[in-house]
Amino acid sequence: MALGAVFISDSVFLLLTFFNAWGRIISAIPECIKYGIAVGIGLFISFIGLQYGGLVVDTPGVLVGLGDLKSTPVLLTVIGVLITMSLYVKNIHGLVLLGMLITCVIGIFLNVVSYSGVIAAVPRMEPTFMKLDIAGAFEAGIITVVFIFFSWIYLIQWAL
Repeated sequence: MALGAVFISDSVFLLLTFFNAWGRIISAIPECIKYGIAVGIGLFISFIGLQYGGLVVDTPGVLVGLGDLKSTPVLLTVIGVLITMSLYVKNIHGLVLLGMLITCVIGIFLNVVSYSGVIAAVPRMEPTFMKLDIAGAFEAGIITVVFIFFSWIYLIQWAL
C-alpha cells in the first residue's frame, strides 16, 4: 500500500506539472502557511530524533518525559545537539551534516554507534518488486499518507 501511495502522489504531481497547474497552486498558498508547514515538519523530525536518541521518552500521564540523562546515548544526543547549535551560531555551511558526522565519530568512541564499513551489499528487490498496491492506497488511512507524500514533494520544490 505504501508503494501505491507513493505512486499516486507522484502521478498527481506529474499531472499537475504537465498541465502547468503546479505553479498556480504554489502561488495560491500564502507565505506564512509555507513557513508554518516547514517549521511544523522540522519540529516533527526533531522530536523523532530526540525520541530516538532517548532524550524524549514516553511517560504515562503526560505522554512526553525526559530520558535518563546519565545514559551514554542520551548524553551523546545532547552533545550532538550542542555541537550542531554551535555550528549554527558560527554560521558554518553544511552544519547539520557536519554536526551529524562529528556526533557519529564521538558515538563510535563511546561505543554507542557501531561502524560496519562504508560499502554495503546492494539491497534485494524481492521484498518490493511487483508489490505495488494502488487500490489499497485509496483506503481511508492511507489517503492521508498520499497527501503527506504530495506535500513533501511540494516542500522540497519550494525549498529549492
